[in-house]
Amino acid sequence: MFNILITARSFGFASGKAMDAFKNNHAIKVVKPDHTAAFNEQEMCDLVLGQDAVIVGTDKITKKVIARADRLKVISKHGVGVDNVDIAAATEAGIIVTNLLGMNDRTVADMAFGMILALSRQICCADRKVKNRHLDKILAHDVWGKTLGVIGTGQIGKNLIRRAKAFDMKVIAYDLFQNDEAAKQIDFTYVSLDQLLSEADIISIHVPRTPETEGLIGTEAFEKMKEEAYLVNTARGGIVDEAALVEALKTGKIAGAALDVFESTFLQMKDSYSLENLILTPHIAAYTYETLEAMDMVLVEEYERIAQGKMPETINIVNHEVTGYRK
Repeated sequence: MFNILITARSFGFASGKAMDAFKNNHAIKVVKPDHTAAFNEQEMCDLVLGQDAVIVGTDKITKKVIARADRLKVISKHGVGVDNVDIAAATEAGIIVTNLLGMNDRTVADMAFGMILALSRQICCADRKVKNRHLDKILAHDVWGKTLGVIGTGQIGKNLIRRAKAFDMKVIAYDLFQNDEAAKQIDFTYVSLDQLLSEADIISIHVPRTPETEGLIGTEAFEKMKEEAYLVNTARGGIVDEAALVEALKTGKIAGAALDVFESTFLQMKDSYSLENLILTPHIAAYTYETLEAMDMVLVEEYERIAQGKMPETINIVNHEVTGYRK
């Protein structure tokens, strides 16, 4: 029997199709605890015992958790970002780490562009005013023809740029690893981070959280941005210095921001959720029925292979150094 622990709350969220498929496979036993928040390290240490694989959401898979695991062969992220998994410890233990690279690119790009429209046209602010019986007109800004600055030109960043081009936007981008072919094909220009910050009307973040990107957008960055600029983050919390962001929004350093991701302490900050020029959503950029169900079913198909001792085919292996399972 191949035992799979599912801690990703997003798995099965859109439909029960994947869970039914697992239950109907007699070679696989699935455990999916009922929980409303990510498990902490000690809880994960207890849960991984006896498990061959774990499908994880935002739960921390630390070195201690990996050391405690007695049968673990595969860690699969139900999503893309694996910053919550200790990749080095997993690799050393011979455990394959996978993610669903490419599965939610278009969906997250849709969300980012939706936030751009919501900020620029003051849609959320107008909604709140009307529901409070205030029918005064609100002046907003066009998106058409504006300059979009994209930080990170991976698949999500590129898909956002394609959407921006339909609005005749000028696109400038910053990435440590430039894709000159994509820049030519989609028609955008790489610039320095400082130039992007100073020239963009709207800035959208699409980089992973790493030691290099943590706090990338802070007080100095806000000083360089236009006062009428908007900031969108659908990537990871911690890339934006959230205390500096609140201050920038309160003092008019920038016009507004929309965050789908933020640190757990953010909502405890004074004014963090009461600012009129701040839109907050609960990490739902990939949460559509179509995308979540597709992600679920890819993992079902792959784990049917993995349970037979075969290597994954369509899901992305993050740590290629591991070429087999730990015995």
